[in-house]
Amino acid sequence: MRLAGFATWALAVAALWATIASGIAQGTHMFEHPNILRLLALYSPSIVLALAALIVGLWPANKTSSSQSKSGHEITDLRNQIIERGKKRLHTLDRREKLFLGRQVQNNSRSGYTEVYNATALGLRECGIIRWAARTVPVDRAPFVIEDWAWDELHEHPEVLEIEGGHRLSDLG
Repeated sequence: MRLAGFATWALAVAALWATIASGIAQGTHMFEHPNILRLLALYSPSIVLALAALIVGLWPANKTSSSQSKSGHEITDLRNQIIERGKKRLHTLDRREKLFLGRQVQNNSRSGYTEVYNATALGLRECGIIRWAARTVPVDRAPFVIEDWAWDELHEHPEVLEIEGGHRLSDLG
């Protein structure tokens, strides 16, 4: 909003200087002393640029940049919270989720395809553990990717994929 106001003001100043320069070129006496007219004609573009640079330099950009950096911190904090919740969720997976993720770990593949309406995949996606790998999701099967942090967590804590009795997917055949 302030930038639009500044742009309007800068255009008005430029139009004023153009009017003065036009008057000078036509020989009208806007000022009494002829040397002032010559100086204005010679230096008017430089004066406009200097004024614009001065105003831009003094413009209160700190408020905008601090709010942007604050929102950047807020986004980072939110992302970290989502990852922490996701890591906790990895430690409470049900049997179907363990099998779903276990197949990917066993195949050493972070990506795969699943039915779009697969409840297990939708639940893992809702928790942020997986995401769709395409912007548009096909009607029947969709590509997915296990998030980097989840992939790392699954390798650092393979016990989260153990099925009751301490068995892993590889043990079940």
